[in-house]
Amino acid sequence: MDKVNLASQPEVNSSSDYSIFEREIVCHFCNAVVYMPTLYPGEQIQCPRCDETLVRIEKYPVAIPIIYSGLAIFVFLLSLLYPLLTVTTPYIHVTRTVGLWVIFNYLAGHSPFLAFIYLFSVFVTPFIFTVATLYVFSAIHFKKHWWRVEEISEILVYLRPWVMVDIFLVGCAIALVKIGSLSTFEVGYTFITIFAYSIFLARIVLSISEYWIKEKLLNIKGETIRPIRHSLRTLRNRGWLKVNLSWALLFAAIIFYLPANLMPMMSTFGLGLHYETTLLEGIVQIWKKGDYFISSIIFVASFLIPIFKIFSLLILLLAVSYKHLLKAKTLTWIFVSIERMGRWSMIDVFVIMLMVSLFTSRVIYVRAGPASIYFCLVVIITMVATSLIDTRLFWDDFKETSRRSY
Repeated sequence: MDKVNLASQPEVNSSSDYSIFEREIVCHFCNAVVYMPTLYPGEQIQCPRCDETLVRIEKYPVAIPIIYSGLAIFVFLLSLLYPLLTVTTPYIHVTRTVGLWVIFNYLAGHSPFLAFIYLFSVFVTPFIFTVATLYVFSAIHFKKHWWRVEEISEILVYLRPWVMVDIFLVGCAIALVKIGSLSTFEVGYTFITIFAYSIFLARIVLSISEYWIKEKLLNIKGETIRPIRHSLRTLRNRGWLKVNLSWALLFAAIIFYLPANLMPMMSTFGLGLHYETTLLEGIVQIWKKGDYFISSIIFVASFLIPIFKIFSLLILLLAVSYKHLLKAKTLTWIFVSIERMGRWSMIDVFVIMLMVSLFTSRVIYVRAGPASIYFCLVVIITMVATSLIDTRLFWDDFKETSRRSY
């Protein structure tokens, strides 16, 4: 029989309320039926066929999400009260102080699309994500089937990739490096609270196990998850619309990628000067200033990763629609990779958002170029296209079950 990979055994006195008893489960990556022995807090199980994690239970599966979501809400509300950065440009005697809401106001006046992206990824989505986490895990803790709790738990899974506070924070750090030679800056309290906010959000994301949450919510109603495995033909028949939509999104991403790299990403006006820079020109400028590490980060996140995502999506969709060019396990690894790294391409967009907010005086000001909008569209479209792909279509029908327990 195939081996089921388990984490190291925890102490036996873990609460059985948070355990999942032995059963057969269906891998949501490769459609294999896998025997799962009883899992206790602190354990996880991997699929013996595709090696992806099926179920993972935190050592403290309810306490950690509740505590960190509560802390995340608290520090987020604090971050709205204090400034993020204060930048002084001595040559023109201009001092600018911005907070999170000030950034949105300036973006709304100059680029409503970027303002919406900023509001969605830094304000709305993370806050809804933390409140939903607190709601769902509190229901599990009190063993109450609260209003729409199962639907809200599904929202957690869909919102995870769109929580971009950590990427915004990295963008702030890169923006400070870019303006360091021209201006002096002072970090406000909000920079510290946003850093804590990103740490708490990352910890919440790691603590969420979709299968475990669904199981515990069903247990409240006296039910349990029953394994349902569909044949490859059924999956193809049901997923044809998503596959075609993914193809359409991929072609749209390819079209938008050209102006995203050829048109100006950012424009600077002031002191009798007006110059525009494309994505690659901006990277070269940072490299020439000696900031090799920062320029390398932007080059990888804003240039290499989008190219890798587009080619990877092409390979995955060809595998789903026509012929497998690679082994199924390799295709699954590619899918997981682009799903996790795709959102990091937003770094350069957040840098531009901050630059627009910091340099808005009559003497010198910065504007987001049209390429920033196209680039945002490429990132968003490829993320949506990736989410529509069903990795089970990479694999042939698999009917054997691993029944060996540990």
